[in-house]
Amino acid sequence: MQTKKLKHFLFGFLAGITVIIFLSYPKKNTPLQTFSSFPILKKTDYFIGYDSRGKIPLWVLESLSSKNLTKNANRKFSSFQEDLEIYPLHRSSLDDYKHSGYDRGHLVPARSHSHSQEVLQETFLLSNICPQDHSLNSGLWFELEKLSRDLTSKYKHVDVISGPLFMPLEKNNKRFDLLNTLLLEKMMLLFQLIFFK
Repeated sequence: MQTKKLKHFLFGFLAGITVIIFLSYPKKNTPLQTFSSFPILKKTDYFIGYDSRGKIPLWVLESLSSKNLTKNANRKFSSFQEDLEIYPLHRSSLDDYKHSGYDRGHLVPARSHSHSQEVLQETFLLSNICPQDHSLNSGLWFELEKLSRDLTSKYKHVDVISGPLFMPLEKNNKRFDLLNTLLLEKMMLLFQLIFFK
């Protein structure tokens, strides 16, 4: 009798989980939508290697040219939004940044992709955003973005790869590493988030 109850419970449990996953999975059917922890997302002007555990991009690859830099769109008509291509439990939300003390830092800069309003809006998807200290976002990171754009006057195409580096932080002679935590919120407390471009 116990075995029969257990079988019914397991069957119901698995059926319920299957239905929940099916109903919560985005309806847009693209080959990039998988349950992989590190999907690669293709946008109009760039690619994203996304970390669904940390809910941030691990890297972005953008190709710049004078065409990208033609200003035909206005930033004031764009807003930060969740990326609906990513499974809901794996994507970041606006609440993740609310009162965090960090800027929503673009890895693919909005200013470098303003040749259409649609493309500009894609740069405001949270899959392209990392938490950045304000002094970095408005300082050195801004200068690196400008340098990348300036290179298009010298070269026909400029490929730029950007992303965060998680560097261990030592406190009281104790070294914290990535295995100590899985939550982004805790990672931000234990890691110096350093970026590359």
